[in-house]
Amino acid sequence: MSPLSDFGPTHWAVLVGVGVNIVTTGNEGERSRTDRSLRGADQDVVAIAEHLRTYASPTDIVMLKVTRASYDDVCGHPTEAKETLPTYENVLSSLKRVVNLGKRGHHVYIHFSGHGTRRAQDGAVALVLFDTALAGIRYLYGSMLRRALQKMTELGMHVTLVLDCCFSGSALRGDDWDGARIRFMEHDDAVDARSDHEALAPDSTSLGTGRGSEIKLSHLLDPKTYTILSACGPDELAWEIEFEDGARRGALSYFLVDSLDALRKRRAHATDQLLHQHIQTTFRARYSRQTPMLYGKGGLSFFGQYATSTGGSLTSAYREVEGDDLVLSAGQAHRVHKGDLYVLYPAMLPEPVMESARLPPLKVAAYEVGCLTSKLSAVDSSEAHTIERGSSWNARLVASHSSQRILVRLDIVGQLSEAARSLQHHPYLEVCAVDRRPGPSAFHVSVTDQRTYEVRDSASKRVENVPQIPAHAPGDGALWDVLGHLTTFKFFEGLGLCLQPLHDPHEATLPQPNNCFQHTY
Repeated sequence: MSPLSDFGPTHWAVLVGVGVNIVTTGNEGERSRTDRSLRGADQDVVAIAEHLRTYASPTDIVMLKVTRASYDDVCGHPTEAKETLPTYENVLSSLKRVVNLGKRGHHVYIHFSGHGTRRAQDGAVALVLFDTALAGIRYLYGSMLRRALQKMTELGMHVTLVLDCCFSGSALRGDDWDGARIRFMEHDDAVDARSDHEALAPDSTSLGTGRGSEIKLSHLLDPKTYTILSACGPDELAWEIEFEDGARRGALSYFLVDSLDALRKRRAHATDQLLHQHIQTTFRARYSRQTPMLYGKGGLSFFGQYATSTGGSLTSAYREVEGDDLVLSAGQAHRVHKGDLYVLYPAMLPEPVMESARLPPLKVAAYEVGCLTSKLSAVDSSEAHTIERGSSWNARLVASHSSQRILVRLDIVGQLSEAARSLQHHPYLEVCAVDRRPGPSAFHVSVTDQRTYEVRDSASKRVENVPQIPAHAPGDGALWDVLGHLTTFKFFEGLGLCLQPLHDPHEATLPQPNNCFQHTY
């Protein structure tokens, strides 16, 4: 829980990340176990919590998460404290706590990252939560979730629900189904039989009851008094994206924080509509295989109430007591990039004192970026000796090397180096081999059986209106021209909201990709 002001919180956040799904099936003595764990769900809520802590408004943050790395397969229990696990009881308890302590005018943010499921016989939808005592999982049905949200809004609270999961059975039909990255799990009736899913935690009457009232997806996504941001459309899949070091994040959670940062830099009040439009534009440009959807009341969002920042640009750093590593307490989850430049100030000496005394700060750069931490090195090697073992520092970002270029994968043997030379100065285009840089790319280029180049987007759909280009040396220049045109359009499409007037987000429009090509070719 975050520190609160003397007047208590005005914002409440319940963050649920279910990174472990060890599903147990069968009778005693004949049980089998299936690992459907997600690698990014826990880091999603960590990143959201870190973002919330950079704002000035007093916020009560409850984070419930479990990681695959912490799970003991022998005893079937994680190492995290019991009260912080994303179990059915803990989630309901956290929701009831908001109902009991929140007041009229307060803002509530609920974020779920994990698997969604849908019961085949009646279409009832549920979130898949963690459980150690039953089948390894337990369902929180949409009916119970909606009763909790409606209770909050009846008390005069403004509620935003983010669902970084999907409820689409198409996950079982897709030719490219990847259970390790898709946030959907097939419903198991045995889970209901073991868990008695209608039973509620103690003192549950504040959320209401009602046997046999499970709701379908269309009912869950039809809120009248609160707002829902979902990872994708009702018949789409929600995916995890993968980074260079193998770390993963939910696509919606990752681009949500990215969009919030972008809007805050513009000092824009993040209304639900403006935030959703910015996220959708980012998905179109960088990861078009799913389409985030906004449902419900709309208006000023949970994040839009944050008027001022606490100046959260300072990050702690330290040098290990044993060893030579200088460690920054931030990583990919906090949008640190290799090559980012920082200045260091001694943690016990405030920055204004350093500046008034004209003491020069140490300049360092990130050379190795992990999920939650990064390693720094002194820009001037002669200053490295001044960083003593066991010392603590405050780090301020002064230059980011976050790539704004659009990534294109080339499945063209022997021509990557030529492409790199031809495009090295292109402001919006970056190329890599098809087997390098795991993660989303905007376009993929391959050679067809007819020996022509084929360009597909991130959803593996052929890009329309691209002229046929022979796959031989004389035609390569035309290919680079096409890629340059495509990525330039994608880049400015991603910036589309920044080019629109802020006073009325509903007026913001973006050009259609096909029209762009029709004017060119």
